Amino acid sequence: MLFSDINKKYQNIDPLESRKTRSTSYNATTLRKRSIISSWNIEDNYAITICTASKLNCDIKKSAEYGIQAGLFYGGKPLCQPLKTDEKPVSDECEINFDVSLEFDIQVFNIPRNAKLCFVIYECNKSSKGTKPKKAKDSRDNQINPIAWANTSVYDFKGQLRTGDFTLYLWTYAEDIMSDDVLHPLGTIVNNPNTEYSTALTLVFKTYANDQIAVFPRLETVMDFAEEMEKRDLEMLELEKERKEREEKPEDMVDVERYLRAASDIESHDVHDQDKKFVWQHRRYLMMYSPDVFPKILMCIDWDKREDVSQITLLVRDWPKLPLEKALELLDYAYADPHVRGFAVECLKDMSDEDLLLYLLQLVQAIKHELYLENDLVKFLIRRALTNQRVGHFLFWYLRSEMQVPAVSVRFGLILEAYCRGCQEHMCGLQKQLRLIDKMKQCTEVVREKRDKEKAKIAMKECLGRYEYSVTRNLLDPSIGCSNVK
Repeated sequence: MLFSDINKKYQNIDPLESRKTRSTSYNATTLRKRSIISSWNIEDNYAITICTASKLNCDIKKSAEYGIQAGLFYGGKPLCQPLKTDEKPVSDECEINFDVSLEFDIQVFNIPRNAKLCFVIYECNKSSKGTKPKKAKDSRDNQINPIAWANTSVYDFKGQLRTGDFTLYLWTYAEDIMSDDVLHPLGTIVNNPNTEYSTALTLVFKTYANDQIAVFPRLETVMDFAEEMEKRDLEMLELEKERKEREEKPEDMVDVERYLRAASDIESHDVHDQDKKFVWQHRRYLMMYSPDVFPKILMCIDWDKREDVSQITLLVRDWPKLPLEKALELLDYAYADPHVRGFAVECLKDMSDEDLLLYLLQLVQAIKHELYLENDLVKFLIRRALTNQRVGHFLFWYLRSEMQVPAVSVRFGLILEAYCRGCQEHMCGLQKQLRLIDKMKQCTEVVREKRDKEKAKIAMKECLGRYEYSVTRNLLDPSIGCSNVK
């Protein structure tokens, strides 16, 4: 794909200046018409209404019924029990009218900022009704067969709680999805771009508080609340400590070793909730004596309780910077909190360009776990790429290599656009590399059409001979220039 191809992909995108002006005008009008309320003031349970599923990819003659399962997730962890609709037969138009409301067992004020709402449409044979549903790995026994899935964020990129009508275009459920459940919380929140043929799910997000705009509270509000909660927790902890003798202080090595042992066992599947609670209560002591256990402390949080989640803002503010490997761990899918991921990026800012090149591919893959297009990790990578053209070279090609993947094409394309706009002097060299690759593809097609080996070799030489070569940087090592193909 040449730069012209990238431009064609985004030819309908307005200039940045016009988008900014229009967006500001829209927001001002909206704020005049509708007042704002903090989502932390909403005590209702989170609820949605599932309306219809259309363009189902199924056999209408088959004796089967279809249902929808929905769940709220944070990273890979469920925030509450998933809910299901009743199974219904499909119409001759491959459409099902569900028209059912689902109320989750979690209050709106307890839903974290980066929570995901996940859906899956599954097939259930009539012959298997009444039996225990099986999970995705056992679905080949024709009891429950997931056929399509989609995810969306609970809050939009502006921090507003989604309300009103919404349409999701679902992805076909792949056989190789590695999950113990039919829901796919690690999947993208991007709609399937093939809207003409993909299954469409229409739903309605409940509107709360008399049609007011529900917005996630600002960082200052969250931190003030977190300080109150931490003060309360410390007071409770001190009451427990008073039962001990005065000479047995928390900083005694015996106690510290106990905290470390408890933290080291967190990844085990047999860890009790009591042990996790113990580690979480003593997080400040662990911060002083063993800050590297920070990722394990995060595994002890109840993500469905704002009292715990809010205190993350205080921890990342006070926590010492982590070593490179531990910081990279925090960019895994399991850590969805934006403050945690921002803290991880802060820890990476001191790394050298040589170390960055070693981990660049891993960091590009970590972009897929970011919920929104604008995030600290992307801004960090673009800044480093603009200050070091070698970093920019590999960032460009790592992103460019996945432009054909629908789930990330828009995200990666916008990052490429931002880099190319900021590094005009690098574009000439990149264009040469793209033209050379395009020529190699053409030669490959010519050779593929020739069955005779000798004729294929001659055709390849003729094809390469028609190309006007100039010094082009080697894609695998940009420090090497290539002037010809032998």
